[in-house]
Parts: sequence; structure tokens; C-alpha cells
Amino acid sequence: MKKLSFSIFSWILPIFIFSQSYEIQYAQPQGFAKSIEEGFSRYSTLKLKQDKSLFILHGTAGFDSANEERQELTVVTAEPDRWYFMDSRVGLLHSFEQTMIGNTFQISEEIPKLVWNLSENEKIIGGFACKQAFTSFRGREYEAWYAPSLPFPNGPWKLNGLPGLILEAKDKESEVVFNFYSFQVILDTSLRIDAPPCEARKVPFITFFEAQYKDGEKFYQFIADKMKRNLERSGNIHVEMKQSGAPRFWERKLP
Repeated sequence: MKKLSFSIFSWILPIFIFSQSYEIQYAQPQGFAKSIEEGFSRYSTLKLKQDKSLFILHGTAGFDSANEERQELTVVTAEPDRWYFMDSRVGLLHSFEQTMIGNTFQISEEIPKLVWNLSENEKIIGGFACKQAFTSFRGREYEAWYAPSLPFPNGPWKLNGLPGLILEAKDKESEVVFNFYSFQVILDTSLRIDAPPCEARKVPFITFFEAQYKDGEKFYQFIADKMKRNLERSGNIHVEMKQSGAPRFWERKLP
């Protein structure tokens, strides 16, 4: 009887897990010198049901800050929610993105196939036993922690393909960071997961990739010209400005 009971349970558990909906929230600490409030973070939400997932990166309010001693200016522009909808049945990823000067795009691409190196290192995150894994994706190296007890190959943003739900992830430079915040089961069985409606130009990923760099250059040039005019207006001085360091775009290389 015990053997039969275990066999039945082993079939029921996967059916129960994949028939439910789940919602995972992540927090993203901002690395700016100053922010609106102490511990300012950006939050994101991952919704899962069967073979569909929707990741929403909640928009930020705009602000800027200046460090006169170091002669630095930090500018964060207001932006809407960005979202990423995966449908594993057809192998497609649809997303909504905005460039630094406000141009919006609805993008379609194949779900990225990431190659992971699995580690035996373990730690507890949110009460779940997690294992460590590493991968490289479009110009960045990532460390992730996934929970084998949650058998979903999903994770925040475009990170996917592990034998368990990704609860934490960050790139080597800690510029792309997803920290676990909460996990809950959604009891509403009628809940559907679909791509949110939006009005934006529909393009392949390469078109958006090129546009974000072009618009980024325009944005930085606008800020540099504005600061230069203000400084030169305040006195008889000449200012030369240039951008330093690599852009902080999450994707730095084409697929």
C-alpha cells in the first residue's frame, strides 16, 4: 500500500504544480550615488502558469542628483513598465521596451537558449533550497540561484533554462540584479497570462538593439550639451565633455 500511495502522489504533484499560477517578486537595488529615498529599489514581478510566463519590470520615477565634489551628475528618466512574455509552446518571447529618449518598441524573438554551468553550491532563499549556476548572455556573465523543488525553467527577465525556478540572479558587475522578495501561489484558477496590450512599433530584436544605442548616444549628447552651456554661461570657461565607461544596457551583444 505504501508503494502504491507514493506512486500516485508522484503523479499528482506535477499535475498540481503545473495547473496552478504563481507570482514571484524581485527587488533590484539601485547603484546610484543618491536616490529619492534610503534603500531605493525597483521591483519586478514574474507570473507563471503552465507553459506561459510574464515578467514585468515596474517603471521608475524620474529624478536626478549631483555630486559637486566629484563633478558627477546622475540622471534617471521616468519610464513605463517594461514586460517580457514567454510562450514555450511556440518558443517565442515578446517584449515591450523603451529607449532613453522615449521611443517604444514591441519586440519578437526566439526564447534565448542559455548554456548553464551547474555548481554544487547551495543556500536557502525564501525558505527554498537553491543551487548555484553560471552563464553568459549577450555580453554579460551571470550567477543565478535556482530552486529544484520549484520545477519551472523560468526566471527574471530573459534568464531561463535551469532545472528549477530562478530566485536570484546578478551579472558579474552587479549592474543587473534580481533579489528574491516574495513567492505566492495564485488560487484563482481562471487567471490567464498573456502579453499586455500596448501601442508600439513591432520590430525584431536587432532593430531595437541598434535603436537603444543610437538613442542612448543622443540622450548623453543632450545632457552633455546642456551641462556645458550652463557651466560656460556661469563664467568665462571652456568645457569639454565626453562619456566614459561602457553603456549600462543589459544586452551589449547581438544574439
